[in-house]
Amino acid sequence: MVLADEPTNQQAPLTNPFTNERRQCKNPSISTSSWGIVQAFEKVPILKAMAPTHTEPPFKLTQLIVLALFIVFAIAAATRFRNEAAA
Repeated sequence: MVLADEPTNQQAPLTNPFTNERRQCKNPSISTSSWGIVQAFEKVPILKAMAPTHTEPPFKLTQLIVLALFIVFAIAAATRFRNEAAA
């Protein structure tokens, strides 16, 4: 028997145990790519020297470029899907 206050496997909240914030990312691929950018800037020595604290312009510019690419690819995919669905 499951009580109403207990989360089940399907209802498990994605929370950070150190803060009480919920993850708000709706697209896991954007979250994964952002994680990849952070990992690259932490592990690659040249990138780490350019942005050691992840608040410098090269880090922010890289994230902005990746976000722009996701938007461009999403628009292209939606346009192609619409054209194929109409045919």
